[in-house]
Amino acid sequence: MSEYNQEKLTQDVLAAFAGTPDPRLRTLMTALVGHLHAFAREVDLTPDEWLAGLKFLDAVGQISTERRPEFILLSDTLGLSMMVVALQQARATGGAKGATPAISPSDGLKWYSMAGATSSRRLPNRKPR
Repeated sequence: MSEYNQEKLTQDVLAAFAGTPDPRLRTLMTALVGHLHAFAREVDLTPDEWLAGLKFLDAVGQISTERRPEFILLSDTLGLSMMVVALQQARATGGAKGATPAISPSDGLKWYSMAGATSSRRLPNRKPR
C-alpha cells in the first residue's frame, strides 16, 4: 500500500466521485469533500473532536421527527438556510452574491415553530426517542 499524506487522501476521495453520472451531484460532492478536508486541516481536527461531531450529528438525527426537523433547524442555526435563500434570490434577480435576503434567519425559525417544531439550540437537554 502506498504511503498516504493529506493531499493524496483528498485527491483519492475526489477521484472516487469523478465518475458520478450526474454533473451537478459530482460538483456538489467534490466541493464538499474539498471543503471538509480543508476544514479538518485548518483546525487540526483531532480524532476525539471528529467523534464528538459525529455523535452530535447522530443525536440530531435521533431526535428528529416529521414535526421537529432538527437537521433543518441545524441548517438555520448555521446560517446555511439563509445563504441558500440569498443565493436563490441573487440568481432570480441577477443580483450580486452578496445581496441581502428579503427574509431573515428568524423568519425561517418562525416557519418551523408554526409547524410545531422547536429549536435545536436545546439539543444537549433532549433525550433520543
